[in-house]
Amino acid sequence: MTTVVDRPAATAPIVSPPPRGPVWRRRAWLGFCYLVLVPGAILFVAPFAWLVSASFQHVGDIFSWPPQWIPKHPTLDGYKGFFGIGKAGELAQGSEGAWRWFLNSAFVAGSVTTLQLFFNSLAAYTFAKRTFPGRNLIFLVFLATMMVPPQVTLIPNYLVLKHVPFFGGNDVMGQGGHGFLDSYYGLILPGAVSAFGIFLLRQYMMSIPDELLDAARIDGAGEFKVFWKVVMPLCGPALAATAIFTFT
Repeated sequence: MTTVVDRPAATAPIVSPPPRGPVWRRRAWLGFCYLVLVPGAILFVAPFAWLVSASFQHVGDIFSWPPQWIPKHPTLDGYKGFFGIGKAGELAQGSEGAWRWFLNSAFVAGSVTTLQLFFNSLAAYTFAKRTFPGRNLIFLVFLATMMVPPQVTLIPNYLVLKHVPFFGGNDVMGQGGHGFLDSYYGLILPGAVSAFGIFLLRQYMMSIPDELLDAARIDGAGEFKVFWKVVMPLCGPALAATAIFTFT
């Protein structure tokens, strides 16, 4: 009868890491990095620090030289004027403070961003994953609109918004009233779609495999459900970039 004797497994030789450079060289490089980065950080942070400091100063102190980084006589008049509180608010903005302007801007920017994410992604999905006659030609026309300066379309957009039928006192021919002028609609609707946003999302959607969409269709998903449940979750990075560009 043969007896099997367990032998210890051969251990692999221990390989020491290659020797690193001299300590003084690494420390010198680290010191050089700090020497460059610290002044750069101060240069870029200083305007924001001054913005916060100046918000607590009187107007006369803001324009004094040398500038006062720490307010000698701090005051909240600037914030009271912003929110329209007390005499400072009345002197600054009348009956309502600048917070109303801020809310208007935030509402318009947020609405335009939301509409662009929805409509741009729909158009991008059509150009990227749907096949129909003239698709490439229509997409090229969309891209061509990016070469038109906004100053050229300023007056035509104004006239279109002024003569929208059945809004702002207009009749069926768009006459007699002011249309969408002096309203949120006139600020939001012209920016509801962007050729650049469609281009950005379309290029990203082209990288999504068609097999994923075919699998969803086989499972019984309709075209909009394929778009909403399959394509949109995969376009998170492109949607985030579009939202940042649009809101800014």
